[in-house]
Amino acid sequence: MDHKSAIEVIRRFLVEKIGDTGHSGFEGLVATLLQQATRQEFRLSSSGRQAGRDAGSESGYATA
Repeated sequence: MDHKSAIEVIRRFLVEKIGDTGHSGFEGLVATLLQQATRQEFRLSSSGRQAGRDAGSESGYATA
């Protein structure tokens, strides 16, 4: 599979298979990827006024 085809498969998955928000949506995917990359816990924000913030990291020792 070439890069163009792989990107199209990923794009189709993101657009057609998962939603925008929530733990099972794009926000949850990004939070999980960030957790795996940084070993920092991320929490998704609830719906409503968030001032543009969809997630936040846990405060404490590992916050960077």
